[in-house]
Amino acid sequence: MASANWRPPFNIPVSERGNMVETEVGSATVDNATAIAFGEMEDEWGNAGSPWRSFYEKAAAMPNRLIAWNINRDFSPGHLFFRSVDTNRLLAMDNAPFRVHIWKPSHLPTKEGSNQVLVMCMIHNLLVLRNFHDLGAADLPIVICDLNKSELTQAMEYWVWLSRKGNTTHPDRAKKFFAVYDACDANKRYPCFLQLDLTVRKILSGGPNPVPPFIIIHSFNKTEAESIKAQILFTSDRAVPPQSIMQFWPNTCGGPQCPKPDCEPIQMPRDGKEQAWVLDPLGELLSIKHRESLESQGEVWCNHWPCKEKQTSTKKLLRCGRCKEVLYCSQEHQRADWKIHKGVCVKGTGRDPDYNGPLIGLMANGSTQHFTSWHDMVDRRT
Repeated sequence: MASANWRPPFNIPVSERGNMVETEVGSATVDNATAIAFGEMEDEWGNAGSPWRSFYEKAAAMPNRLIAWNINRDFSPGHLFFRSVDTNRLLAMDNAPFRVHIWKPSHLPTKEGSNQVLVMCMIHNLLVLRNFHDLGAADLPIVICDLNKSELTQAMEYWVWLSRKGNTTHPDRAKKFFAVYDACDANKRYPCFLQLDLTVRKILSGGPNPVPPFIIIHSFNKTEAESIKAQILFTSDRAVPPQSIMQFWPNTCGGPQCPKPDCEPIQMPRDGKEQAWVLDPLGELLSIKHRESLESQGEVWCNHWPCKEKQTSTKKLLRCGRCKEVLYCSQEHQRADWKIHKGVCVKGTGRDPDYNGPLIGLMANGSTQHFTSWHDMVDRRT
């Protein structure tokens, strides 16, 4: 069985410089990076706005409304709303704090400043990846290595292959492992691939915490002409942002004076899950607990964030009578959520014509529309 504790049953030397050390970048630091990204960095682009602003404008114009923004309001985290893949809530970006856990070889400096710079460089990528999740995305891992582009691709292919059900027999597993290990060992990579593999497995084991929706593998290798883009290892295809909006993602670091046309820090999945590195949740690399959590995704929850009420076959939630896009368990919770929801509540944006359930809200107008879940909306373009 391929588990987080699996170790090849043969002697593999591990360099002392290859030991991995975990450091945490707290939510306050992440919030500060977010404020800089939407403040000082955005101002550098002038009236035209940054590529990130353009992305959100185009995404918000999509009829699926997986990202919603009233462009008459400021371009800020409080006005950008994401449809969560796991609870179908429409939640504001600034209501989704998170921490970043950085795993790096012990010989690298662990100064707080270097971690902050890394998060700052990736902040827009992290925000869009994190905010499609309501639950289980409060701790995002970044694993640091020095693999070159070819080795990094081999490593990603290995983990995806290993996650597939039936690919866990010892001879095949050892062959695949050593194909990557030997390539990395020949170039004296730190950490060695064994340490890198065990670190990824430890994260995937979850332990007392949920398995994260993705792991970012970042290489600081400087031997190649161009910087190597970090890769994303998704723990479920549901964690991959949909192609319908990611097609607009800018391929840039976001610096207005940067002369490079292709310098994004993370290789984002512009083509959706078909071109992403996605683990098979039915295989044995991921825990049973994680597979069970995926089975509950797609449920519809009351849009008032502190509430845990879900729609079931016997309990129907009530729809906002104005936008038809969010559901509530009661008028009390709709009123409690209105201060936030009103920023993106637009009359008549609900989509499906055959809903005949109850209506609720400040402007319930008697129309009948069916609530469409995140998964039904993903590829909607008209």
